[in-house]
Amino acid sequence: MEVLPFTCESMPGLVFQVAQVTESQEIFEFLMSHFFPEVPTFKLVNMDAEKEARPWALKYVQVLVANLNTITVRDTLNGNRLAGVSLNAVDHGHNADDFNIVKYVDPVKYPLFWKSMEFLNQLYEGINLHHMFQADSVLHLAFVSVNSHYARRGIAAKVVELTVHLAKRKGVKVLAAEAVSHFAGRAFIQNGFHCVKDLSYNDFKCDGQRPFVNDGVHQKGQLLVLHMFGVDKIFYLVLVSVSNEYGRRGIAAKLVELSIEMAKQKGLHVSTASAVNEFAAKALGAAGFKSVKQLAYSDFEFNGSRPLVNSGVHQIGRLMAMNF
Repeated sequence: MEVLPFTCESMPGLVFQVAQVTESQEIFEFLMSHFFPEVPTFKLVNMDAEKEARPWALKYVQVLVANLNTITVRDTLNGNRLAGVSLNAVDHGHNADDFNIVKYVDPVKYPLFWKSMEFLNQLYEGINLHHMFQADSVLHLAFVSVNSHYARRGIAAKVVELTVHLAKRKGVKVLAAEAVSHFAGRAFIQNGFHCVKDLSYNDFKCDGQRPFVNDGVHQKGQLLVLHMFGVDKIFYLVLVSVSNEYGRRGIAAKLVELSIEMAKQKGLHVSTASAVNEFAAKALGAAGFKSVKQLAYSDFEFNGSRPLVNSGVHQIGRLMAMNF
């Protein structure tokens, strides 16, 4: 596992290291010059970073850098200047508000910046990463930025890779990032991240308008996740069924229990199942499964209709998972 500070022969003079609190001001100015002016959603609404980011963003940067999870790239051959930054924070659940950028942005004072915050709100709607991956901690890559002078040297990919190693060393098994540009999304995917949700710029509405509609290369935002459970195989409970004649005898629960024991014997550690009725969800819950995502029948659309709407007891389908 690569250890920070890190250097490599293919990038002479560049040093990757964990940022210290004393670097906060310099990191902030770097982001003002190289990050905020280049974010597609900011450019699409002609946002002036000096007016809408400078008044509050330094405080946000200071809070994240103080967590000692941010990685900087310095060019030791050119006055030790910053070449790149990955501003990171670990969310332990109880401290989520500390790094949530939305709480720092006043929608009245900074309306153009707020449009991007509302986009992130909609991107995360219905998503709880702690719940989805049954994780105590999630490392968020808030801002990843590289000075254009150092572009196309693989610095962004290396910063992401080193952030993954840093997370492993700290025992964090889930990493998340929001990619609002095509290139950022591609860089994360090349580092093993996968998209758990995306939102098209053409579909995004804010205050009755569609501010991000464009015909350029950047067409959507993505919520990307890398989870490192060390799992090579997952045990799927594809179907559990009991004849009506043998109902209410606990047979379904016993089948689930024995299936889990079989998975353990085979050295597996994660099991998933889909529950499309309340009784199945109850049986899986009793066995230790937790719902990681759900979809109401009334919200499901197919070919322009809602075929599963009903007034019965079964109203929700669930994706359920269990670590053991």
